[in-house]
Amino acid sequence: VTLNYGETPKELKLFKNRNKINWLIGFSSAVINQKLFIENYPTGILTDKRLRIRQIGISPVELLNLLNNNSL
Repeated sequence: VTLNYGETPKELKLFKNRNKINWLIGFSSAVINQKLFIENYPTGILTDKRLRIRQIGISPVELLNLLNNNSL
């Protein structure tokens, strides 16, 4: 899941189609960003299968290492 901040639905749809993104993209807001302590972009948020937050600020490299080491 990707949350995008500051773009219109039309811009987001064009971006998703142009980059052949096949996962869910939703919209964020200043309130959501504040509640999730998002200060930098992009910010990775790791969730479990029930979508409970497990880690905020995870990088793609860290996630790949966790997946490769079967640590999830």
